[in-house]
Amino acid sequence: MNARSFTLIELLLGLLIFAVVSCGLYGVFYGALRFDQRARGWHTLSRDSRLALDMLARDLENALPYPQIVDGEVIAFEGRSSWIAFYVPEVTGLRRVEYYAGDLLFKHKVRMRHLSSVRETFDADGKAVQPAQYLLRRSQALPDFWQRKKDAAELMGIVGGLAPGGVTFRFGRKSESGNVTFEDKWKSDRLPDVIRVQCVFNDPQGHSEGHAVVLDIFPIIKILNQAGA
Repeated sequence: MNARSFTLIELLLGLLIFAVVSCGLYGVFYGALRFDQRARGWHTLSRDSRLALDMLARDLENALPYPQIVDGEVIAFEGRSSWIAFYVPEVTGLRRVEYYAGDLLFKHKVRMRHLSSVRETFDADGKAVQPAQYLLRRSQALPDFWQRKKDAAELMGIVGGLAPGGVTFRFGRKSESGNVTFEDKWKSDRLPDVIRVQCVFNDPQGHSEGHAVVLDIFPIIKILNQAGA
């Protein structure tokens, strides 16, 4: 008995069915891959931002009301909506610490911390491919600050992926009745009762407006003073 062969129409129909099924499977696979990439991006950003904010919170919780004469004014804590400066005790002594957001380029001598996305910003030769918004920590030993040795300051990139203007600081003042009023500026020989920090991060894949993280931080010494009052 002779074996029956396929006709040209049957072959074309089989190829068409195979193409349709393949396109459907490719769409499912591509969608799953994109979802996995986005989930990994959010996971990395969430981890890095949590570690960075933990470091910021630790510094602010340990801030000391150590008044210094800055430009003729006695100041222990100074802040604006986009920048803060205060004094923190460390093993080597007191240090002046600043936090702010900025564009970080590789040409700066910056220590990287919790920045998994750095390799996406710089090429293999260390040349800046594009600027990125980072939360920066600048610290300086108090004697170096007194002598205005700017080169002795240590600049550290804490976390990347911030939206433009993505860091906002507000400063709370507690009244005798216990109500807290927030201000956009602080320049005093005393610490704020609470510092509210808001960070807005871009979507790693650029599909949404990103997400915001809000954290209220209370200096420990203020809590102890209020408890002892």
